[in-house]
Amino acid sequence: MPYKSKPRKSLWNKRYYAMHPERYRAEQTVRNAKRNGTLHSHPCAICGAIKTECHHQDYDKPLDVTWLCKHCHRLVHNGKIDL
Repeated sequence: MPYKSKPRKSLWNKRYYAMHPERYRAEQTVRNAKRNGTLHSHPCAICGAIKTECHHQDYDKPLDVTWLCKHCHRLVHNGKIDL
């Protein structure tokens, strides 16, 4: 990410989510569902690590997520692992 300070990160986030509103809505939906207790994290679908983040295959289905650790998530986005 091309930022070096909090104000630059904030500006980058605003621009990014303005260009990708469907991603923002999906992330907000997951965040709210986790907070409300309707969605719970699971171990990584690839390596089984406990600390995970969600991966959306389709942003139109925001609660249909695959749980991946940070490392495996990066590999999926780089095309080195197929789900």
